[in-house]
Amino acid sequence: MTLGRGVPNARMDPRNIQTERPFKPTLALSTVKPTRRLKVMKKMLACTGLLLASSAFAAGATPLTGQWTIHSSIAGNESDMTCNFTQTDAKLTGTCKSGDKDIPITGSVDGGKVTWKYDTEHDGTPLTLTYTATVSDSAKISGSVDVAPYSITGDFTATPSKDPSK
Repeated sequence: MTLGRGVPNARMDPRNIQTERPFKPTLALSTVKPTRRLKVMKKMLACTGLLLASSAFAAGATPLTGQWTIHSSIAGNESDMTCNFTQTDAKLTGTCKSGDKDIPITGSVDGGKVTWKYDTEHDGTPLTLTYTATVSDSAKISGSVDVAPYSITGDFTATPSKDPSK
């Protein structure tokens, strides 16, 4: 390294310093050999995929928005119904079709746990059904259903509906 203008005692001004070789960035893809460039691009692609996958796992929840078929077994009685869920962040809303009427539901999603409930009646007695489940994957929800005020508990499974006309 020499000082500019050949003056031995010149002030250490950065504009006066000259280097023996010009600066060349070493990580620019245009300066890398084609085989190495391919390896670098593959690593960057793999890192991007890993980042996207980890963000999906961090979210921890399967989106429940859509139509689901619910099969319940409560006190030995089997029943099927169709529910239309709308998930907005941790809030779950929608309707479940019981018989010939749509019943509004409210609920919540917390990671892999989902809970929803609705009010109905049976033979003139008001009932509240509360569903509590664990989302195993995007193809199945399973858990328990509680019927208040009778303190009856049953099991249910839910799968996405294949026929949207149901």
